Amino acid sequence: MDLHRLGACHSWDDGEEYEVATGDFMGFPTSGVAHHLRNPYDEDLIYLVGGEINEVEVADFPRLGKRMIRSGQGVEIYDTSDARSFGPLEEETGTKKANTSDTP
Repeated sequence: MDLHRLGACHSWDDGEEYEVATGDFMGFPTSGVAHHLRNPYDEDLIYLVGGEINEVEVADFPRLGKRMIRSGQGVEIYDTSDARSFGPLEEETGTKKANTSDTP
């Protein structure tokens, strides 16, 4: 039996690569380790994906150095190398905010 004709692929899961073929099942919990599929073959790969859809989802792609944030229908991709610490809020540093309202 030729796995390639059945739609084989490779699954990368937490640094390990596995051969995946027709009839195989893989489950990845939301808070689980990074994973992805790649098809190194000429034949098309057809697979079924299931899961829940939350209003906001964050996914990290460590091998690519990317973070995806999906909110509603919008998707944004960031380089993880651009990440910066949020830092303390103004109230925590003891500085006062300027009064921009009409009242003193």
